[in-house]
Amino acid sequence: MTSKAVAEVPKKEARNLSLAPKDMNEAMAISKIIAASEACPREMRGKPETVFVAICLGREVGFGAMQSVQNIYVVNGRPTIFGDGALGLIQNSGLLAKFEEYKPTQALKEGKGRCLIQRKGKKECVYEFTMEQAKTAGLWGKEGPWRNYPGRMFQMRTRSWALRDEFADVLKGLAIREEIEDYVDTVAVPIPEPQPLPEQGGKVEEPPAETAKCVSEQQRKLLFATIKDSGIAHDSLKNYLSAVHGVESTKDIPTEKFEEVLAWAKVKA
Repeated sequence: MTSKAVAEVPKKEARNLSLAPKDMNEAMAISKIIAASEACPREMRGKPETVFVAICLGREVGFGAMQSVQNIYVVNGRPTIFGDGALGLIQNSGLLAKFEEYKPTQALKEGKGRCLIQRKGKKECVYEFTMEQAKTAGLWGKEGPWRNYPGRMFQMRTRSWALRDEFADVLKGLAIREEIEDYVDTVAVPIPEPQPLPEQGGKVEEPPAETAKCVSEQQRKLLFATIKDSGIAHDSLKNYLSAVHGVESTKDIPTEKFEEVLAWAKVKA
């Protein structure tokens, strides 16, 4: 929409302008406007379909169109929400009785994140994410936010655990972006080099497919015992394996990834 077009909107109609779509057609029209504007996040700019999905997901948790675009983000095919946006939703739900957390400076000084949270009608719960856990997960000193803003990352990781565990119904399954990005960043997906074509003619023999080595039954039992001790639900493990490792079952975990998965389960404790 050009500035000329905006200027030509009658004053009476301008007062009724709204970014609250009433149906899919209006949502798509709004998505196109937002995607073409400077107010759209860089990752979504010029992608009205992505903006449309963000708006639809945001509406499910109570966000307006612009709130959705500013707070909903897809990481490795999984919709997530910024930690500040998640806290705002929960504060607005009327279900939060108490919330206290270490600020970045204090978290860095203490060498851990700490969050005390209480849902109305429930007991207070305390969550922590320590430097030892960050080192075990390969996060401490990692290039990016963990190196530049470690105090903030302690705060966000601890907040993520607290909000997801205590207010899963309010978040409706949305993961916290700051946490999910840590998992994705640790995974390197190798790109196979193209194989040269045979110089001679005739039928090309397909090389035998290599069978990927997967974890043993004993390793699976160890993993199940670990998540049980950590209080992790099987659905959480399944979501992690799907989002980070691209497998749908513990039987399909590659052997070389087992230690990484096991470290994730221990860190969650």
